[in-house]
Amino acid sequence: MNTNKNTFSGNVAYTTPSGRMHLGHGLGQVTTDVAIRFSALKEGKKPFFPFAMHSTGKDLVKIIKQLEGNEDLSPVLVRYNISIPELSKILSYPDLDSRVNELVDIYRGQYEEVLKSLGTCIDFTTFFSSHQAENQRFTQWTLKKLDEKGLIVQTSSQRPYCDDCGEIKAIERDLSEVSAKGKVDWEVQRIQDGKIAGGEFYCRLHSNTPITVKTTSERAIDYSNSQVQDKVIELSAGMKIFPQKHASDLEEIIRTRKAKPFERRPYEMVGAISPFDDTKKVEALADSNIYMEFFPVAQMVKEGKLKLQNLSDQLFDFVYLGRGNVDEAAKASGLRNETIQELSQRVSQIYPMDLSVIGFEHKEVHMPFSLFTRAAILPDSFFFKEYLITGHITNSGEKMSKSKGNVVYLDETLKDIAESHPIEGLSKESSLDSLRFFLAYYQYLDKDFDWNQTQFISAGVGGVRRFVKGIEDASRLILLNIQTPSLGTRKDKWLSTIAQRSIEESSRYMEERNHRDSLILSVDMMGKSLREYVHSKGEDNGLVSNFVSAQLALTHPVMPRVTQELSHRIFGNREISWPSYNPNLVFPEEFEEEEHIRNGNEYVKRNIKIISAEVEKLIGKKYVSPKGQVEVSVPAQYLKNLLSKQDFKLPGDCRITYTVDNSSKLSVRPIN
Repeated sequence: MNTNKNTFSGNVAYTTPSGRMHLGHGLGQVTTDVAIRFSALKEGKKPFFPFAMHSTGKDLVKIIKQLEGNEDLSPVLVRYNISIPELSKILSYPDLDSRVNELVDIYRGQYEEVLKSLGTCIDFTTFFSSHQAENQRFTQWTLKKLDEKGLIVQTSSQRPYCDDCGEIKAIERDLSEVSAKGKVDWEVQRIQDGKIAGGEFYCRLHSNTPITVKTTSERAIDYSNSQVQDKVIELSAGMKIFPQKHASDLEEIIRTRKAKPFERRPYEMVGAISPFDDTKKVEALADSNIYMEFFPVAQMVKEGKLKLQNLSDQLFDFVYLGRGNVDEAAKASGLRNETIQELSQRVSQIYPMDLSVIGFEHKEVHMPFSLFTRAAILPDSFFFKEYLITGHITNSGEKMSKSKGNVVYLDETLKDIAESHPIEGLSKESSLDSLRFFLAYYQYLDKDFDWNQTQFISAGVGGVRRFVKGIEDASRLILLNIQTPSLGTRKDKWLSTIAQRSIEESSRYMEERNHRDSLILSVDMMGKSLREYVHSKGEDNGLVSNFVSAQLALTHPVMPRVTQELSHRIFGNREISWPSYNPNLVFPEEFEEEEHIRNGNEYVKRNIKIISAEVEKLIGKKYVSPKGQVEVSVPAQYLKNLLSKQDFKLPGDCRITYTVDNSSKLSVRPIN
């Protein structure tokens, strides 16, 4: 593993170009961008967030066939977001490949504009599309390497089949080759007694043609190989998976994969020619297993430093597998040694990919196939360090679909923010961060995200407005000549403690990709505390300066433009950096006393409630018996003295002993 990388690299499953980007795309893009920005900021590295499109398969062919129709094209143009001039240009080309290339270029422009408006740190110089010949050369090399490992096998069995296409179709959760009519029961979905169980499926290209069953002999990638499966499971033990509940499913997913055919008839299909049969093309799932490793090549192709004829197997062998030497690779690829060394250097600064983000529908498809292929042919050092799995997105409780007319498109939403809901005191560009804030604040990784327009305006736009106002109100206390915090009063030490604990806990939440709870701390809790301090005539200029600086840094990955604009206004051109926790600026005694003064008897009740709830849990788990004894560790002597004077009954009539630990929160443990 390269421990000298100067980048934190991450990718989100690349988009199939088939129309406008919607909120589902936005959720994945923002989640990835926030995670990359945070980790790069905290580790002092450059963010590397590449951009690509998955254009292989039959989706683009289907769009082009509809654009070629002689009937009224208005609904088709609206559905796929194609203008009349763009249509004319697409149809001006006589061949399918050129039409596909033009359509991809149109969507590339649309998506790039939206992703820039969304405020991502994407490096658009990395762009490639899987239909491009250079990437197809990489796909062919990948399959040859699998063949060298004995993982390309001949299989014969009953498979899903489209009579109109005259070939097999993969039925997977991502529905890349079929569409489903009605609800699918994926738990029972299989071929049984010559029939497809679990749902009713139709061809994506021939939408009225039902998928049947036919026995065929096909060349396949052997995902059932137990030796490679063992290696995937071994390597995955060192890989973080969020939400963590998915980690326990991984071994079963890997173990239950079977040999999967990867070749299709080339008719009306976009894809690489199979390296084993030039009358077949590679289907869309098989060409996307290690596409993440292609970005440095794509960059240098775009820069004119690499051309298609240079992309030899020997070049890929040397750069990715360490086989041979630079002289041999240069001779085989027709490149100078310096060019190959530059490519190798770029690869070493990006890989292993630190983070990969996928949607839940990819969990049993792209994820296991990608891990398997990576473990099978690449050095162990290329294995992912982290996987993050997002949920689906709904609209007011309903699944989004074009047929229902309830899809929320990113371009429309961003335009509406800029025109109708700008944030007072901010540029229109920075105001667009309110969408990022809402998507991050209301996302639970283990649940679907439900979009609600009214809630977005009140909590998303409104939340950013409140955040900005709080920062601006506090900034009036910050002098141009910022002083060192004096921390002369109990109130000052209370605010200092809140800042440091927020830094510590927010950092932990962000490491766990729990962006929501981090924002609750850095926006809601810190914002409330800062307002209270300012309104109570707090006067420690240096403390407020440090507090505001920390709050801007903690929220920067989510609202990069908002925080940068406010930081420049308050602190000049000082760069935002992730704050470090300083235990010397934590004052437990003064904090607890101030909390008691501010909240009165509610403060006492809150702590008793926490203790009772923890004891209830211990009894439920049988860690402590009724009438047993528990030890309550509190963070301050002040709180111990206060609780010791209270007369309250614990669940199970348990007895209580108090200890003080200034370095921890209130906690309860059984005493045996």
